[in-house]
Amino acid sequence: MLAAYVGHGLPLRPHRKAVTTIAVSLERPFVLELHSGSSAEPSRQATPFSIIQPRQLHRIVSDGEMMFIYVDATRRIADVDAVVATTIARTTARMAADGETPISMVRSCVRLLGLDRKHAPDPRFAAAIAMLNMQPDQMRTVAQAAGLSALSASHFQRKLRENYGVSFRAYRNWTRVSFVMHCIKEGTTLTDAALASGFSSSAHFSERFRRMFGVSLSSLQRANGRIVTITDL
Repeated sequence: MLAAYVGHGLPLRPHRKAVTTIAVSLERPFVLELHSGSSAEPSRQATPFSIIQPRQLHRIVSDGEMMFIYVDATRRIADVDAVVATTIARTTARMAADGETPISMVRSCVRLLGLDRKHAPDPRFAAAIAMLNMQPDQMRTVAQAAGLSALSASHFQRKLRENYGVSFRAYRNWTRVSFVMHCIKEGTTLTDAALASGFSSSAHFSERFRRMFGVSLSSLQRANGRIVTITDL
């Protein structure tokens, strides 16, 4: 499943995610801050397009319309040079100006980035990743995931980091949050969606969401942005 947000830029705090984030301006360039995690000043760059790697501490400052696409470990992004980045930014901005729907803009960006071609996960992790994506509430410990992969827990954790750049816990949290987003979009209540995804309560989910996205779910909902999930790729 691919998840995306399309809407007005929000007052984000520095945050990091367990997945790659594609940030595209639909109006004018945004400012990308990359934090080193130390007390040093972050680097800042004004740009209409950026690919932010998993676990990178960052903040995006924008007062215009934005699109964020969140890419999980089962997909690989095609090589993106300056020409491709400019094409994506201009194409999505034109579609937004023409009144295209958020899901149309997301699908267009997905095609340009090659994300419609699903990457087969390492066979050792295929069963664990499939269960994490389809039944995130059932996968509670790294030992469970390692058992599906016929690896020890420590070996599974190490190889997962080597292959996908994230820990089991970080990726599990992402699959749970994205599952809740999809359920809410389909009309499920926040409490029911949170419990079905493995969170102990809606408050537990909301705190995890704030830490992952740098903004509260209520702020996102007040901004009238659109959450888009795509399950048919």
